[in-house]
Amino acid sequence: MKYLLLFAIFFSAVHCSAVEKIVSLSPNLTEIICLLGGIDAFCGRSSACDFPEEVRKVPVAGSFGKANPEAVLASGAATVVTATDRAPQERALLEQAGIRYLIIPAKSLADYESALRTLGKLLGKNREAEAEIQKNRRAFARFHKSENPPSVFVMISPSPLCTAGRRTFIHELIELAGGHNIAGTEEREYFTVSPEWVLQQNPDILISCGAPLPPDSILRGTKAAQTGKVLTELDPSLLYRLGPRTIEAARKLNEYFYRP
Repeated sequence: MKYLLLFAIFFSAVHCSAVEKIVSLSPNLTEIICLLGGIDAFCGRSSACDFPEEVRKVPVAGSFGKANPEAVLASGAATVVTATDRAPQERALLEQAGIRYLIIPAKSLADYESALRTLGKLLGKNREAEAEIQKNRRAFARFHKSENPPSVFVMISPSPLCTAGRRTFIHELIELAGGHNIAGTEEREYFTVSPEWVLQQNPDILISCGAPLPPDSILRGTKAAQTGKVLTELDPSLLYRLGPRTIEAARKLNEYFYRP
């Protein structure tokens, strides 16, 4: 019953606003919308949306992939965009209120181009979206690569030890940046592995965003650790968010892979 009053109060605001208002529940989509010049369309964001800095001024209307129906309805939003739906019941509730709910995947680099086109159309920024797509394609084509690329292990989490398989944009990113993802032989997304498996693969480079290897980690026996090729300085949001800064992550990886 508590939602019925909100429906009555805000239903007209949702449909009568001169400018279509958007709530974004995914940080990567928030960054894309800002890149395209659509920050004025924001009326709500997830608590995880923290970049660029100006979006912090936008009211929070949910968490990552999960809308707060009361906050969304109060915001006057016409559309909710998210990369994942973690609250189907809340989604159904908002759709019943007439709010459009768009799920825009973020699993591959092709999904980034699709997201640009979808949001470009939504915002009336088709030209800007296509320009970003072409700019990224040119940038990826310029990266230095080797016929014998360095082998790379990405540590998504240390416990349990999780990495990225072939069916992820992180795998594509490593390969396009000139590396060889040792977990890319697996037609999977994110999955757990044993430290012993990583030690057996003996990667040249280990990526551990923002987290140094524990002193007693078995991974200190890898070639990467023995030669000091453990990348910990990379901002996790660069690597884990499929958005406008993905190309910056690729550039940093490429420089690290091939630095003397």
